[in-house]
Amino acid sequence: MPVSLGFIGFGIMGERLLRAAMAHDRSVLTVTGVYDPSPGTAVRLAAIDPGLRAFASAAEVIAASDCLHIASPPASHLGYLRECNAAGKAALSEKPLAIDVAAATAAVRHLEAANMRGAVNFPFASSFAVDHINAWMRDGTVGAPQRLDIEVARRLRRALRPPLSSPRAVSRNLPHPRHPRRPGRVGARRL
Repeated sequence: MPVSLGFIGFGIMGERLLRAAMAHDRSVLTVTGVYDPSPGTAVRLAAIDPGLRAFASAAEVIAASDCLHIASPPASHLGYLRECNAAGKAALSEKPLAIDVAAATAAVRHLEAANMRGAVNFPFASSFAVDHINAWMRDGTVGAPQRLDIEVARRLRRALRPPLSSPRAVSRNLPHPRHPRRPGRVGARRL
C-alpha cells in the first residue's frame, strides 16, 4: 500500500517536493493534496495535475495523509508539527523548525518523548559544495569562519538582459558599496 503524502504550504519548497513526489512510483508514494490559504493554490495545482486536491484546512490534509510536508511560513511550523503529532502522522518540516530556539528545543523534546516520526529538511546539508567547504576547513585551505554571506540571484532571460555596453550591464558587475570585494577573496565570498 503506498504512503500518502500531503502538503501544508505550497510555495517554492512545497511545489518542488510535490513535483518530485509525483515523479515517484505511485505504488510506493501518492500525493494526497495541498493546504495553502493562498487564493491561487487550486489553480496552480490544477496546472500541475487536475487530479490534485486543494484542501480547505490543514486539519483536512493531515487527516487524509500518512505523512506531511510542512512548507508554510516558519512561525507556523511548530503548530503544524503538533497537529501532525496529535493525529499520529509523520512530518517533514522545512527549515527553520521555529523562529524561537527555546520553543524549538522544547518542541523537539516533546515530540521525541511522544515518539513522533519527523525531520527538518535542510537540502544543502549534504551538498557537494558543503562537503568541499568542510574539507577545506579541515585541511586548512580556508581559515576559521569569520563571516558568511549568502547571495541569491536568478539569471535573467536573455531577452531581458541589458546589452553589455549599457550602464545597467556595467553596474551589475560593480561591487555593492556595503560589501566591496577585497583582495585575497575567492570571487566575492570568503569563509
